[in-house]
Amino acid sequence: MQAVEQVTGVTIDHVVETDFEGLAALADAVGGVTVTNPQASIADGELPMPAGTLDLQGPTALAFVRDHSVTDDVRNERQRAVLRAVLAKLPPALANPIALARLAAGFTPHIGTDDGLLPGGPDVIARVLAGRDHLVAIEAPLLPRAHPWDRAQVDPARMAQLANAMRTGQLGSYRPDHP
Repeated sequence: MQAVEQVTGVTIDHVVETDFEGLAALADAVGGVTVTNPQASIADGELPMPAGTLDLQGPTALAFVRDHSVTDDVRNERQRAVLRAVLAKLPPALANPIALARLAAGFTPHIGTDDGLLPGGPDVIARVLAGRDHLVAIEAPLLPRAHPWDRAQVDPARMAQLANAMRTGQLGSYRPDHP
């Protein structure tokens, strides 16, 4: 929270974090996700992940996002694709009592929160429900890399644009211009 606040100048009220197993539990809780795989691979040395459209459930979603047979860039894109697919399906799942119960049972053991939220409690679900229209996932604006193995570096000019959009509540207009 402090790092994001320091870079953007925006106060972060609350944080909910999860691990990879939590992401898999979320994929299961929303009934699976459909993603586009940019590069074929064999996850964990045995699970084929063909290029193109994939329908993933929890364990396969987890293998897909953790596959070390692809580059970091491909793996990061896969992680964003699964997260985007889960977030797209989350509001309908939260409106369905059965899906909500499945979500709470499967996901809450894998989350951590700041001191203002109770991990795994109804407070987290209530806040997600109340703020679901404000749930945004934006990757940091990075400078182009000369080589895939180069360390990622933040683009200061584009980070200033993102910080301004966050401070002024203009993320909706920021996102289409900054994929």
